[in-house]
Amino acid sequence: MIARLLCLLACLTAPLVSAEDRILNTEMCGTYFFIKVVLDRDDGRSEEERTLRMLYDTGASSNFVDQAALARASGVHVATGEMARIHEADAGDIHFNFIRARVRDLSHLTTSLGYPIDGIFSHDVFEDFTIVLDYQAEAITLTQLDLPRPDGEWIFNTRRGDERPWLDMRFNGRRQRVLVDTGSGTTLAMNRLGRYETMTEPVNSGYAARFDRMEPRRAARLDGNVTLGDITFRQPMLTETPSNQLFGGALLSQFRISYDPSEERMMFEPYEDGPITTPPYRSIGVAFAPQESLLEVVARLTDAAPDLIEGDLITHIDGASVGTHGCRPRTDTSPREITRLRDGVSETLTVPIIDLVP
Repeated sequence: MIARLLCLLACLTAPLVSAEDRILNTEMCGTYFFIKVVLDRDDGRSEEERTLRMLYDTGASSNFVDQAALARASGVHVATGEMARIHEADAGDIHFNFIRARVRDLSHLTTSLGYPIDGIFSHDVFEDFTIVLDYQAEAITLTQLDLPRPDGEWIFNTRRGDERPWLDMRFNGRRQRVLVDTGSGTTLAMNRLGRYETMTEPVNSGYAARFDRMEPRRAARLDGNVTLGDITFRQPMLTETPSNQLFGGALLSQFRISYDPSEERMMFEPYEDGPITTPPYRSIGVAFAPQESLLEVVARLTDAAPDLIEGDLITHIDGASVGTHGCRPRTDTSPREITRLRDGVSETLTVPIIDLVP
């Protein structure tokens, strides 16, 4: 969802280097890691008011902060596009002396996700450490233990292009370069989906929110396997992207991942033995676009979709206002409650989750 973030929150230093592991103060929304950064200001405001929730995004080349969130947390108003300077902040066992942040309006990303995206941390924000992402424990640990040299089986060299972590994967034996992107909720997003042999014809699966546009998506299941060293993904779900090819959180969450940005190495430890499978592509059958604090229905994806048409506005999901409803576990396929606004009339509907691609 938030892949290729232009130029994000830049030039962040992480002091307090020692041999001890550091545990970050994190929250998860679906497969997204958010780091809670608390500004050290004794000005009478609560810790919650001084907290920035920063998405950790290995697909980002630098960092960003939301304009309104920055003003709330710091009391400082900075124009969009300018560089903000944040002094003294904590994120669990890490203290930041100084953060420089490119200011943007990220409110549409918050509306799309349903969780506050106050900013985005880049792939090398903790470049002095090896970063351990444990999806099952919902934790990020920073360690100074070096990763072993790449073996091409479980440990890989990520030096495939720019400084972000790129890997070579094989799709039915054909090599493709993909960006490891914790800021994307997809499985594998590939260019020109029609180049691949798929189980069925690709179907429209909605839109992905980017900084300055909405990108249409299609999805289909590969007729074959994808391999990464000794790791096999059996008939994985593919989505289509016109930009960088991505290895996203929906598949990354099957691993405990250790990433050393300075040595450009990454290790994958699967939680379960054997080939990795992906579930069906599921949605309520319509595509949305964020409109301030609302979601607008922009397309019906299947005839089985509920009574929602283009132009309908969604004000609440599961009883919470849009932008605050949070992320459901991917395994939760129970129906959702959607409050629809059409021609000035509000109505709450119970809508099922549909398998768009089995």
